Amino acid sequence: MWAAILALLALGLGALALVHTPISAQEPTATPEPAQEHLILVGTNSPFPLLVDGLPVEAGTAGLDPGSEVCVTASVGYTSGDERWIFQGWSGTALPLPSNGEGAKTPCISPTQPGRYQAIYVGEVLFHVVSPVGDIQNSTWVPSVTPGELAVPVPVELGVTELVEAGEGVRYRFEGWSEGETPLLPTNRVVPLGPKTIEVSWIKEYLVQIEGPPAVILAGSGWYEEGASLMLRAPDIIPASIEGERRKFARWESVGEPVLELPDQAPALTTITVDGPYTLRAGYDQQFFMLATDPSGILFQEWLYEGDPLTLETESIIEVVPEQVRLVFQRWDGQEGLISPRISGTVDKASTLAAVYEEQVMVTVDGPEGSTGGGWTPVGTTTTVTAPEEVPTKFLFNETFVRFSGYGLGQASVQVLAQEPTVVSALYQTKVDLLVLGLLAAVPIQLALIFFAGRWVLLWTRPPARRPEPIAVGVMQLERNPEDPHRQLPGS
Repeated sequence: MWAAILALLALGLGALALVHTPISAQEPTATPEPAQEHLILVGTNSPFPLLVDGLPVEAGTAGLDPGSEVCVTASVGYTSGDERWIFQGWSGTALPLPSNGEGAKTPCISPTQPGRYQAIYVGEVLFHVVSPVGDIQNSTWVPSVTPGELAVPVPVELGVTELVEAGEGVRYRFEGWSEGETPLLPTNRVVPLGPKTIEVSWIKEYLVQIEGPPAVILAGSGWYEEGASLMLRAPDIIPASIEGERRKFARWESVGEPVLELPDQAPALTTITVDGPYTLRAGYDQQFFMLATDPSGILFQEWLYEGDPLTLETESIIEVVPEQVRLVFQRWDGQEGLISPRISGTVDKASTLAAVYEEQVMVTVDGPEGSTGGGWTPVGTTTTVTAPEEVPTKFLFNETFVRFSGYGLGQASVQVLAQEPTVVSALYQTKVDLLVLGLLAAVPIQLALIFFAGRWVLLWTRPPARRPEPIAVGVMQLERNPEDPHRQLPGS
């Protein structure tokens, strides 16, 4: 009985001498060794009390009588939500073999030999890995390091893939760990000295694809960080293999899903904010080069879109030198069937049109009435010029054709080669009209002949003379001369 009282007294004194060990300590503060070497001392490196013969004893080192039973209060004990202690077993000399066969890991022992016996716990802390991406996010219990012990820290090895696909055109790129030995590398090592939360940061990226016309590769396709500004670049002009054709940038188009809202008149060089996986296509319209010329130079010169309306008009007659030289429209060279100076249509191919004119010069006939030929004559061609042989002008005179100026005598009809404005003069010579003159000279003779012929006829046809018969007696009588009715004879 006295032995039990002494043991309890020693246990109480040991408890008063114990200092509470925090969770981070693996071994309580040492207490003075009892003077009695025969004492059995028990303790624990955990913050939890022991049970000696069913009575709780504060954590530390206590003495007890041989044959007393000492037990741990918990196989797993929590000091907080993220810190716990796991019972590993008893350490000490001459440990009795428990009847259950579990050796020193049994929660209760009854030591009989003097010595130090300790309930060994391993401290664990909760280790959190927080990651919004991938399957690395988890929480696990890992051994902690107790200060004061010559224990090697147990590091936690961490690792992630650098890229994590998150759907079509969406992925995450590893950015870093919140802490550790190599926080900027996908593989990292962390020594948890206490509860720990490690965060993994990622950069969200979207795939942006830039497309152009066939056989045209546009730069800019790739992965871009969410929220990044991306400058779209496309050539304003894409030459074609056929002369006079090209493609002109018209618009940016969003293809497929999701749809990026773009301004209607977005230029070839524009900036967008990357907030989704987009496919953007540079739209181009076909253009054709249209060139039209006339004698004055370039009439029209411009790149036009396919289907644009086009109207060309040139002068039908161009006066080079008024009344002397002119150009007369003939047709448009460069396309069949264009014979009007004004043409209209829609553009469907490149065209070079030239207004073809005919140069004409004035051939003037300087001659009397009745002259023919001359007028506007195409250069290099001939025109027939004629003049009348004779032209009556004055009484008794005629104008007789001699020749055309520059041509031989007697050619009243000539072929004039038009090379420049030409005046062809008909040259005449004034001559007496012998016929008229003869007629005029024959008139008096004819009249005289007629007169004398008439008198001869009268004389030749006169009857013999006879005496006139008296008309009245005693009165002067007048007689009519029968030979000359206009003459009267005095009566007898």
